[in-house]
Order: sequence, then C-alpha cells, then structure tokens
Amino acid sequence: MGYKNSIDSATLVNKCLELIEAHYLFDIPFNKMDILIHPEAIVHSAIEYKNYVTHFNLI
Repeated sequence: MGYKNSIDSATLVNKCLELIEAHYLFDIPFNKMDILIHPEAIVHSAIEYKNYVTHFNLI
C-alpha cells in the first residue's frame, strides 16, 4: 500500500469512497446503503435482496 492509501485506510476515507463508487456503478441510492466494519476484516461486502436473503462476499 502506498502512503495515501495507508492514510485513507486509517481514517476510513476509503470506505466512503467505496460507498460513492457503489452508488454510481450500481445506481443504488445512498439511503439504501450502510457501511459496517467487520472487526476481523473477513466480510468484504454484503447484499440484502428484497426477499431478505443476504449474500456475503468473504475473503
């Protein structure tokens, strides 16, 4: 990781940038997204569908 990426990771700015990316890439409104931090960094992302099924992307 470079210096800027390390700083962004430490301040969680990268999570905000990922939220903005998902908003524009997948046309998801911001009020439909949440940022949750997994303490062990195992879960990379999760999608909850309309039928309440949740799909997790694990490392």
